[in-house]
Formats: sequence, structure tokens, C-alpha cells
Amino acid sequence: SQDLYAVGSILYFLATGHPPARSTDRWEGTSIETALGELRPDLNSMLVHCIEWMRQPVVGLRPKSIYDVEVHLDQCC
Repeated sequence: SQDLYAVGSILYFLATGHPPARSTDRWEGTSIETALGELRPDLNSMLVHCIEWMRQPVVGLRPKSIYDVEVHLDQCC
């Protein structure tokens, strides 16, 4: 799931042009990050959801495998 978090962070960077907040900062509440959907309202909402899903600070809330991500992306793209 750390690899999926990294992929989600890379996608966030590609979509916004700047790196996302660190997961530890988000978890501790020391950094507030503007939602990707607000920064890029032109993106497909299911794609935004998938990127945010991969970037969940809580490991148990992330996709279990890349297959889960693939299934989700097949539905939106």
C-alpha cells in the first residue's frame, strides 16, 4: 500500500504541478491540503477519487492492490 500511496502522490503532482503534503503532516493535522477536485475541477471525478483513495493517510483505507486501482480506473477512463 505504500507503493500505491507513492503512485497516488505522483499522480497528484502531475495533476497539480506541485507536490502534495506529506502523509505524516496530513495525519497529524499539521498540514491542510486543498482537495484535488477543487484544484482541478476539470478532471474526471472518479479519477480524482481514485487518486485521493490511493493517498489516504490511513493504510487500511487505501486500495488493497493495484488490481483494485485498475478496476476503479476502468470504470472512469
